[in-house]
Amino acid sequence: MNMSLFYKIINIAAGIAWIVLILFRNDPYITGVIIGWIVPTVLAATYSFFIYRSFASKEKGTMLTFEGVKTLFRNPNVMMAGWIHYLAFDLFIGAWELRDSQQHGINFLFIFPCLLLTIAFGPIGFLAYILLRSFTA
Repeated sequence: MNMSLFYKIINIAAGIAWIVLILFRNDPYITGVIIGWIVPTVLAATYSFFIYRSFASKEKGTMLTFEGVKTLFRNPNVMMAGWIHYLAFDLFIGAWELRDSQQHGINFLFIFPCLLLTIAFGPIGFLAYILLRSFTA
């Protein structure tokens, strides 16, 4: 498997999902079911595939120490799984932020920067949204 090509494909797919989330933000089926559940589930299954492939590696690491994690991420399958982990969870959280903001009547212009931060920096976007929500809802 060409990991560089797969990396590009998975990033394009996640990018399209984010665009669909933003453009169709008022469609509860798209934001709740497709982007909020189906796409992250497909990413989770892909993650599982790469974790499974990593078991065949001769390099064994551990999540218990920093050095062990460095060893784990030398394995291209673990590295790809780690990246997919970020893509899946960031998208899931972004879809939740959007739905939650709609339930609390927060204007999309305020949520949009939080979504951009979630796309780029995951937890920082989530934190920004939580702070925004605490001041607006």
